[in-house]
Amino acid sequence: MPTKVDNQLFISSIIFQPERRRKVYSKRNLFPTETAVFSKGDHYCQLEIVQNKISLAICYDLSDPAHSQEAYQAGSNIYTASVLNSVNGIDDDLVKLSTIAQKYHMHVLMANFSGESGGYECAGKSSIWNTNGSLLGQLNDQDEGILVLNTDDNQIEKIYIN
Repeated sequence: MPTKVDNQLFISSIIFQPERRRKVYSKRNLFPTETAVFSKGDHYCQLEIVQNKISLAICYDLSDPAHSQEAYQAGSNIYTASVLNSVNGIDDDLVKLSTIAQKYHMHVLMANFSGESGGYECAGKSSIWNTNGSLLGQLNDQDEGILVLNTDDNQIEKIYIN
């Protein structure tokens, strides 16, 4: 969602956790068409949930190899990316995310829109990769749903929303 600090607009993820202060992660790597409106975020975000360290990425953050490397160096075992990826751009990002999982031995999760958004026909295909870079589960390109990963046994549950 857009956030504003002083006179700057950011593309951000807002994280709500019980009994904790709200966290905000602002996208650090902007797509060229975003630079006229939005500012780059300037901090890294890692969540610690149960025994997992989870790094956040927003869309074009994936295009900067230093972003996923920073997650690895911070000890993350899960790398998550929320994206708005079109049917024309999804295949490249699926390869990037699989490579990140394999290179850094992290689970990688990607959530993508399906349908039309921002003038794009979005590709859906939200996905999860294991720590070897193999695809564990993927939603289709049309239906809304949720993928749930059990990190203990690498099992995926698909929940489709009617």
